Amino acid sequence: MILGTGCTEPPYRLSAEESSSLNDLPVVHARQDTVNKRKRKWEDQKAEWERANLAC
Repeated sequence: MILGTGCTEPPYRLSAEESSSLNDLPVVHARQDTVNKRKRKWEDQKAEWERANLAC
C-alpha cells in the first residue's frame, strides 16, 4: 500500500495523495459515519443525563 512517496519504516507516513485516496474509500466513509453516529448518541445521552440531574 505504501508507494515510493511514503516511508517504509515505522511510523509509516503516507504522502498527501496516498492519504486522500485512502480517505475516499467507501469503507472509510462508512466507518466515519458509524463513528459520528455513535458520538452523537453519546452526546445526546450525556445531555439527557445532565438534564435529569438538574431536574432533581
